[in-house]
This record gives sequence, structure tokens and C-alpha cells, in this order.
Amino acid sequence: MTMLFALALLMCGQPAFAQSRVTNTAVVSVPSGVSILPASSTALNGTCTFSACSSADSDPISTSPPTITKSFSPTSIPAGGTSLLTIGITNTHAFTSATLTLTLTDVYPGNVVNAANPNAQTSCPSGAANASAGGNTVTLALGTLIPPGGYCTLTVVVTSSVAGTYTNTIPAGSLTTNVGTNSSVVTASLVVNAQADLVITKTATPTAVVAGATFTYVLVVVNAGPSAAANVT
Repeated sequence: MTMLFALALLMCGQPAFAQSRVTNTAVVSVPSGVSILPASSTALNGTCTFSACSSADSDPISTSPPTITKSFSPTSIPAGGTSLLTIGITNTHAFTSATLTLTLTDVYPGNVVNAANPNAQTSCPSGAANASAGGNTVTLALGTLIPPGGYCTLTVVVTSSVAGTYTNTIPAGSLTTNVGTNSSVVTASLVVNAQADLVITKTATPTAVVAGATFTYVLVVVNAGPSAAANVT
């Protein structure tokens, strides 16, 4: 006599996303009224009862380091204008918090500095952002926390009075946490356009003369900048 019955297979475990180890458990249950013989009570790498067998397997998962991004907004400013620099940090671990084990420091390219009011801020829990007016760095303090699977930012207002294109770079390994360091170099470019402000005045010396006498006109041209004025006529 042949007995047909359905076996239910249940796979239980955590997703294999950026964690150190994942455990999967398989459970096979028999229908009501059907029992597993005592002789089958021990399964390879698992155990059986009269109603179900189960087996678990635990496998190591390679770690996944945090990632970092960078951008300027706007990407182009007049000389003397300001732009918001944003550094984004993502913790790719789904179940583990990432904590900075060293201070993250971003050093700007030459001629780019913090604005008079840099307003350095971070959305990272327990984080502390710091930037001095006129300085060329922004920092995120040791001990800053990025939640599991979380994203947070470090922002600061920067400026430049010298026209040019400036590329800000964060090298690989600059973001150091308990779950690893950033493996890629990240860059962002800021374009600073020349901005001149010319004013011209004219005076006569002396301001009153007799007929046939001479006097002098003086023209004064002032550039209030902040850039040099080119091709002035």
C-alpha cells in the first residue's frame, strides 16, 4: 500500500546582507496522523521527533565596509559666493552599527575655505561636526554612530574668492569604523567663476579756473572684486 503525503519545508534565517554569519534552519513536518519511526529519530546534522525533522547550517559572510559620497550644491558659484558641501555615509551592515574609530577629516583643495558662517552639521547619531570660519577642513568626531543599514550626512558651507575649478577628494581609507573603511576614492568638483565689481570716479583739479588756464581731470577706477578684472578698457 502506498501512502502519499505532503512535506512542508520551512527555511528560517537572516538575510545574508553585510553581516558576519548567517544561519539557515530547515524544518520538515509530516501530516497529522503520520509519525516518524524511532529508528529515524537521528538525522544527519539535525534531529527528528515523531512529527518533524530539523537541521541548521551556519555559514560565514564576508564583511561589507561603509561607503561614502560627496557633493557640492550649487556646483558653480561666483567668486565670493557660497556652496554647501555634503558628505554622505552609508553603513551597509544590516544588523551592526558602524562607529567611527578615528576622526573623519576632509581637507579642501587650495583656495577653498569655510565660509564666515560654516554652519557645520551632521545627521549622524552621537556625531559632532566641526569647521572653523576661514579654515580648510571639516571634521566628524570619533565615536560618531551610523545605525545598521543607515545613512547620515556631514554638511558645511564653503567659499572661494579665486576663480577656478576645484576638486575635493576623500581618499580610500579615510572613513575608519569598527566594521571597516571606505574602499573607494570619492571626489566632487566646485567651479568658481570670476566676479569683478568696477567703479569709476572723475574729479577736476582745480574745480574753478580763469579763461585760458589749465586744469586736470583725474579718473579713478576701483575693482571691489573679489576677482581680478580682465580685459578692462
